[in-house]
Amino acid sequence: YDDRAAVVRNPVVTGASPLSRAWVVDFWGEHELTSAASHKSWRPLVTLSYAANYAIHAIQLFGYHAVNALLHATNAALVAPAARATLGWGPGSGRAGVGAAILFAVHPVHVEAVQNIVGRAELGMALFHLGGFLIYVHVATRASAGPRHGAARGASVGMARSACGVTGALACTACAMLCKETGVTLPLLCICWEALVPLGMRPRELLADLLRGGSPPDA
Repeated sequence: YDDRAAVVRNPVVTGASPLSRAWVVDFWGEHELTSAASHKSWRPLVTLSYAANYAIHAIQLFGYHAVNALLHATNAALVAPAARATLGWGPGSGRAGVGAAILFAVHPVHVEAVQNIVGRAELGMALFHLGGFLIYVHVATRASAGPRHGAARGASVGMARSACGVTGALACTACAMLCKETGVTLPLLCICWEALVPLGMRPRELLADLLRGGSPPDA
């Protein structure tokens, strides 16, 4: 039912409306976001991906499902390094990352997101969410590795890398939100990772300090 509304009856997807309309109408393509009748879900990147599918093979289902399967496979591959980063790259994190990726790939909770064409919203959001997290982790880790060419130069290089990491994560956050609204949680994930992995804060102690209104414990 939702697949028909998002693809077959969506004028932006079928070409009845220009592609630029994807930025002003909701996910179903029939109402502008400002309209009282609008669903208010705004996912233009997903709508444009449907339009690309439609331009190639109209409503033949294989292409739509193939894109969803490819996105899911890519997300599963990204889970491995994300899991390793979450574990702090400690001993055994490589095997744990592979195990997490396999579990992510075959877990039945993802059936609806992969099988239903409208599930591409979740798949696209996850792609940018994981990608943005890995960009932040990679750049932040390099920035905190310490100066290599003197303190002043090392500090400036570290700040530049940190800025690039934050910028990349925010750009991915925007793209994730253009797929599904829950992509807004990416900065929170990066903040939690920064506190729990590089700074080594314990969740219980951090929560207790925040509830007391005090400063977080030193690493």
